[in-house]
Parts: sequence; C-alpha cells; structure tokens
Amino acid sequence: MEDKKKKFSVIVPVYNVEQYLRRCVESILGQSFTDFEMILVDDGSTDASGKICDAYYEEDMRRSAESRRIVVLHKENGGLSEARNSGIRIARGEYLLFVDSDDFWEDCGFLGRIFDALKEEPDFLLFSFKRCNEKETKFWTCYPALKEKLLNRLEYGKAQNYLMKQDVYLVSACCKAVKTEFLVEKDLYFEKGLLSEDIDWYIRLVLAAKRMVYSKENGYVYRVREGSITTDPGVKNRIDLYRIIAKWADYFKDGMFYEKRNRRKLKEEKQDWKKRRRENGRVRKAMLALLAYEYFILLGYCDGHKSPGEKEWKKYSWLIRYGSSRKIRLCRWAYWLLGRKRAGKLYGYVVRKRQGK
Repeated sequence: MEDKKKKFSVIVPVYNVEQYLRRCVESILGQSFTDFEMILVDDGSTDASGKICDAYYEEDMRRSAESRRIVVLHKENGGLSEARNSGIRIARGEYLLFVDSDDFWEDCGFLGRIFDALKEEPDFLLFSFKRCNEKETKFWTCYPALKEKLLNRLEYGKAQNYLMKQDVYLVSACCKAVKTEFLVEKDLYFEKGLLSEDIDWYIRLVLAAKRMVYSKENGYVYRVREGSITTDPGVKNRIDLYRIIAKWADYFKDGMFYEKRNRRKLKEEKQDWKKRRRENGRVRKAMLALLAYEYFILLGYCDGHKSPGEKEWKKYSWLIRYGSSRKIRLCRWAYWLLGRKRAGKLYGYVVRKRQGK
C-alpha cells in the first residue's frame, strides 16, 4: 500500500476468531465509502485466524497500488490493549475506528454515514450500536436514539451529563471515531494487561477532549458470545474493574482536581476561568455518574458472592450518590433497601438480562 493519508484507519485486533473473522472483514471491505485502510493485528492466534488475515492481504495485493486497503501485522500475544496500540502506531488515517474481530458492521453504508457525521472535525465522534446473539438470529438495540441536533448544540460538559441522564454509557472504543493526531498528542493509548480497559480509556478521552459530536448511527453490531469477558466475567475482570473505579474515584474525589491542575495554563492562555471551571465541574459530575453505574455493574458481576478484595469495595460506596438517571436511581434505592449482597444478586440478574442471557 502506498504511503498515502486515508480518511479512516480501521483497527481490528484478531485472536482465535476463525469462526467469525471473515464476517467481520467482509463487512468492512464491503463499504461503499472506500477511503480507508484496515489494519488486521494478529495477536498470536493459535487457530487459522492468522492465515485468514494473510489470505485477505495477498488478495488485496493483487489490486492496483492506489486501491489497496489491507495491512496485516503479526505479533506475539499481548492482549487486546497492546493489539490496538500496535495498530495505532502504524495507522495513517485521519480518524481511527476500532472493530472487535467477532463483531461486524451491519450494512455497506455505515462508514459513509460516519464520514458525514465528521464534517465539523471533532476530537471524537460518539455513536451507538446493536447487539446480536452468537448465531445472528436475534438483534436488539442497546440505547435509545437521542436527538442529535439537541445534543450537539450543548456545551461539552452539558453533553456529557445529558448522556448520563439518558442512561447512555457508550464507553466502548468500538463506538467511537477518534482523531488520530489528537489521540497520539494526548497519549490516549490503551493500558496494557487491563481488562475493562475501555472504561479507563473513555474517561481519559473525555477529560482530554474539547469537542465531541454524537450520531444516532447504530450500524455497529456487537456479537454476544458465551464465555466472553463481558458475558462471563472472571476474577481478574472484577479486580481490574474495581481498580479502575478506585483509581478514578480517588482522582475525582477532590472537587477542585481539574481546576487546580489547569488553572495556571488557563490564565496563561487568557481563557475565561469561571466558564472553564463550570465546564470542568460538569465533566467531573458526568464521570462520577459513570463510575456509579460501573460500581453497580461490579456488584452485579459478583451476584452476591464473595470476590477477592471485596471488603475494600465498601469504601467507594459513596459513588452511588451520583447520577440522576432512572436506572441509577433504581439501583440506589435497591442498595439502600436490600443491602449490598441482596442488591448485588438483583444487579447480576439485570446485567444478564441486558446481555440477552
């Protein structure tokens, strides 16, 4: 592939997904909008996934140089975060998109609609997604379609709070288009070896960005598979989720954290300090609402059973005071009325129901 800038770099981490990989790749290659490169990062697969990647690459090499779109990178197994980071380092697209290799785009017009939504060149674009069962016989929408014009007219901090109040928690990297230059400049790489890494990454993204655009596009399809991290969270997943919650809860606990950190810089740039302070306070409030939601998810993962370090979790129960959405209010009342363990069983049921189980 010639060294020419593309509009999009679509990064697909691949690990032992031979059963689903072709469906994923074909949905990307079949897009009517063609100004993109697809980076397949084989993360040390032990099945035929690596060979499937190479077959697509060889087929792509038979095309003319200007129409080639596939890059394949083979590496030792390092996990999802490191696979994504490897793709970011070689990406030449103006914007980055991430696709999990067992998921797919629903139709050939998906990428064109994402392109249309990026006309204002925001730091990142946020969009929704669908879920489907393993055999693609059942599809369901995850979040309601919000009013694009209303949301995109709001100031950045107000927009983040609006999403939280609507129970829209789009933390996955797969429902974002992120400006490459912005991501690299702000060092928004994924933390290696961390499960639930998208939550940590999303909070860092929100704090670093100044401009977000929302699209009600939901052509990304997330496949719900038995035994995946999200449907069957193990001990490490619970511990890592707790660590993320603890890290950011401690960070946000001081209500002046963001203002103190940026005050000198803002004065040097002669920005409106009071306006920026209000904006930062709104972002902080939104992220605390997100952490409250994730805290309830953590209790649901435990489903009333004991987990390592569970005693430490109680000191972050203050997070449940945040968030004013209907879902958070219901979870809060269940926690107060039933207690942590019984409420955990209820949350566990809700989490499984949400995942279509």
